Amino acid sequence: MDKLTVATGMCLQKHRLEQGLSVEQIGSHIGESATYVEQVERGETAITVALLSKFSTAFNVSITLLFLEIESPEVAEQNYLLRCYKELIKVNAAGQKFLYKWIYKLINSGKEADVEEDPQFDIW
Repeated sequence: MDKLTVATGMCLQKHRLEQGLSVEQIGSHIGESATYVEQVERGETAITVALLSKFSTAFNVSITLLFLEIESPEVAEQNYLLRCYKELIKVNAAGQKFLYKWIYKLINSGKEADVEEDPQFDIW
């Protein structure tokens, strides 16, 4: 078992358990058996990007998020970029645009951003 395969399995199992799903439910959603899902979660079986995409759909999370968590699972919770991403994907498109502009101005001005709230953005 290589580290990447084990990290992938741990990440997928974490998402499954957080959502209270059984291996049977996930297996049904991705078109594989519960036994196969268990093998993946234990890091015994490597998966393709196409199958990782099916897992992300089953968990209703982006594949980007899964890649970030798999890449460095030991620091995922301490990674502020990842934490920001997890929060940002909860916001609708208009809210994401507003927050992007605010962050852009903050970073490029070197001081606190001066973006007023726009009533047309109901970001949550």
